[in-house]
Amino acid sequence: MKNLLLTIIIISAGLVTGFSQTGTIRGTVFDGETGETIPFATVLLASDPGVGTTTDLDGVYELSVPAGSQDIKFSYLGYAEQTISGVAVEADKVVLLDAKIQEAAEMLTEVVITATQARNTESAILTLQRKSPNVIDGVSSESFRKIGDGDAASAIKRVTGVSIEDGKHVYVRGLGDRYTKTILNGLDIPGLDPDRNSIQMDIFPTNLIDNIIVLKSFTPDQPGDFTGGLVNIITKDFPESQTFNVSASLGYNPKMNLNNEFVTYEGSSTDKLGFDNGARDEPININDYIPDPSERNPDLTNITNKFGKTMSTQRSSKFLNQSYGISYGNQNKVGSGSIGYNASINYKTDFTFYDDVEYGTYIKESNKSNNELYVDRSIRGGQSEENVLISGMAGLAYKSKNHKIGVNALAIQNGSANTALLEQIVYETNPSTLLKSNLEYTERSIQNLLVFGKHSFNEGDFEVDWRVSPTHSKITEPDNRVTAFEVVNQGEQISYELNASVGAGITRVWRNLEENNISGKIGATWKFNQWNDLESKFKFGAMYTQKKRDYSISNYLFRVEQAGQFDITGDPNQLFSNEFSWDPSARAGTYVRGNFEPANTFDAEQVVIAGYVMNELPLSNRLRTIYGLRVEQSANFYTGQNNLGDEVYDNAKVLDEFDLLPSLNIVYALSEKINIRTSYNRTLARPSFKEKSVAQIQDLISGRTFIGNIDLEETQINNFDVRFENFYDFGQVLSISGFFKQFNNPIELVAYSEATPNDVQPRNIDEATVFGLELEARKNFNFGSENFNKLTIGSNVSLIKSNVDMSDAEYQSRLDNARDGEDISSSRELVGQSPYLLNLFLGFQSAENIVESNLSYNVQGKSLSIVGIGRNADVFDLPFHSLNFKTSVKLGLQKRMRASFSVNNILNQSRQRVYQSFEAADQVFEKYKPGTDFQVGLSYSF
Repeated sequence: MKNLLLTIIIISAGLVTGFSQTGTIRGTVFDGETGETIPFATVLLASDPGVGTTTDLDGVYELSVPAGSQDIKFSYLGYAEQTISGVAVEADKVVLLDAKIQEAAEMLTEVVITATQARNTESAILTLQRKSPNVIDGVSSESFRKIGDGDAASAIKRVTGVSIEDGKHVYVRGLGDRYTKTILNGLDIPGLDPDRNSIQMDIFPTNLIDNIIVLKSFTPDQPGDFTGGLVNIITKDFPESQTFNVSASLGYNPKMNLNNEFVTYEGSSTDKLGFDNGARDEPININDYIPDPSERNPDLTNITNKFGKTMSTQRSSKFLNQSYGISYGNQNKVGSGSIGYNASINYKTDFTFYDDVEYGTYIKESNKSNNELYVDRSIRGGQSEENVLISGMAGLAYKSKNHKIGVNALAIQNGSANTALLEQIVYETNPSTLLKSNLEYTERSIQNLLVFGKHSFNEGDFEVDWRVSPTHSKITEPDNRVTAFEVVNQGEQISYELNASVGAGITRVWRNLEENNISGKIGATWKFNQWNDLESKFKFGAMYTQKKRDYSISNYLFRVEQAGQFDITGDPNQLFSNEFSWDPSARAGTYVRGNFEPANTFDAEQVVIAGYVMNELPLSNRLRTIYGLRVEQSANFYTGQNNLGDEVYDNAKVLDEFDLLPSLNIVYALSEKINIRTSYNRTLARPSFKEKSVAQIQDLISGRTFIGNIDLEETQINNFDVRFENFYDFGQVLSISGFFKQFNNPIELVAYSEATPNDVQPRNIDEATVFGLELEARKNFNFGSENFNKLTIGSNVSLIKSNVDMSDAEYQSRLDNARDGEDISSSRELVGQSPYLLNLFLGFQSAENIVESNLSYNVQGKSLSIVGIGRNADVFDLPFHSLNFKTSVKLGLQKRMRASFSVNNILNQSRQRVYQSFEAADQVFEKYKPGTDFQVGLSYSF
């Protein structure tokens, strides 16, 4: 009995052990010619055809096989069988294995390759480029891993024709933000700056991104409001295997970190978490009655004392820049389907300090024989920013063979404290010197939800894809404080005065913006074989977007009555001390005045309804046409008024457009890997809520005012593209592109008037054209050494020429203010258009990817940013030569740890905007020096 029991235990243990010695192979089956996934393909274990499965609607499969070296066979009707041999399967682990199979007409015999060749997501991106109906470029998650990019902004700057402004916002083909649109998973999402068309790219950690696609030509299934390009950030919804990553990095800039001269102020205890704890809340209601000081009402003292007392800057030292992240993702079998899930939390804080920031206002002399610009005012001093960004993303999806539904949630919290201690000198009207203290805080939050589904019918011949995404965003600027003293030199004595006639005084501002968006779309694809038995795709769908914005400003001025009886020291805190408390009986001290302006408050709404129909039609094995039409109906509604009260809008429809957006793309394949593309399409650009308003919004640091223009019209653009592209093995590519764009009613930022050189306004011009040439080359050098695996050299260059026919008013203004000997042309360049873009990179990859390094250089040419009017000169953005280096090393026995080191802005370049005029020296409009930044990081994958 004892021996029988022992035998049973041994047999049972063996059975359990046997059953457990299995592993999982998971991957995607692609069409080797088109790069598209193949739904419902067959995947079998070559040694036991009884063990097999089929791919789902995304072309994804999962197969459980015995541990050991296995051969896997892939097949599909009309395709040659492919066997991948030598797949090393470990018990209870997941092996990732993709396959590309060829149509039987191209390859009649079975193909056998080794598993080490089977997976290359960079090549998948290039295959997508090669066979896409659009002119596209992209960057894959494999590239993120190789280079060690931490966020989407770092990754995308290597894409042809792409530049990154301020490390955050994407520009495509040198066009400004207005003509570049950024979307997340195919749908609109507002960024941290609601007046930009592009999203702040550095808020998306690369560990949750599958790839980033940049579309440069339009097809009707894409939003109509992009011209230079559309950037689609695609996040992972089904992780291929379990991932658990933690990362941390520290950054050091000698100018900004551990510097005792850092300008800051005492904020709230929760600033380090990206939000204010209520310390900056508005203490009274904007509609509350504020007594006049002549009433001698003691309530004025009580109301004034409700405002916070902190008004002064202070010097301190800030620690290193820091970034931390943690992410997890996996998928599990549930019944006949699978559940995929992922989550990520990221925290980042960084400190920026410019000890020599400069803002200038320069004007042409009235004497036309004098070419030099004269200074109207100059602002110099120290300016800092303490920025905290917390983001959380989570996704859950369920997928069966024919259906997939899921939900993704995104939450972003951002707090930014800006402090400045500046000297302002006014040279002409009311000559004066002011000492200004600026204490500002901006809190931003975004909550976005995406619900999506994909459904396949009739073995994948008919597919339906739908998405719905509501978003709530809020931006508050609580208690932004400006104190300006006039500095008066009286011999060897210096006194501080609050002379309102020269701009001295105290201002405290609360700004609030709240926006609710909902965006949704549904699309269907019908696949069928046309007359020559080639697959054609007929697509149709609809889209709806609604945006509602509520914007308000509370503006309070403070006065010091009988200031002469106080000893004013120039310390802003002194003005809110007990010594300066308002005394109604003596009518002396500091008191508050409400200064509500109607133009500072507005409500706005935009509704866009769209529908599209298109057809991808192969005329032969080499020639494809993609044609279709998109229609968009858009309407803007506005509630607000100007300060004079002669323009009042009550939910008025200020924009009502019906647009027909045709598109035609032709692709001719000279060979399997060489294409010639041509395309024509029409797109548009709409004014933002702030632009199409009567609002007047002042930047408190520079003193410049943005003035809305309720009469703005949308811009229509006709786009023509041609491209030659040659795709080589191992991710190598050579492409040459040309493009032409014709703009009708483009919107430009213009100096408001000669009398107010610090005010700007967006305005339409009649027409503009843009010509461009792009060149991309990427070459690998393999040296065969065990320690020296691959060197990659790449470059992409864009040369662009823009032309604007000036309006009669602008041309006459330039004639009237021309300098002696100056020839005035009736045309100029387009605002925001750079004449060239250059990206160069050198990448090194050692054997087994132990060491990976990248040296990159990028620059964007000088571009017009503000059009001068009258004696106001044009303002240009100067090139910023960005040279950066990054290297990473795998550590540990299992190489799960990665250490990285990077240096940014190696050339120590300054960012500058300057005034330029005929035979005059450049004069500073805005200038700051970021300095050189060093960063070390450490990440670990469990």
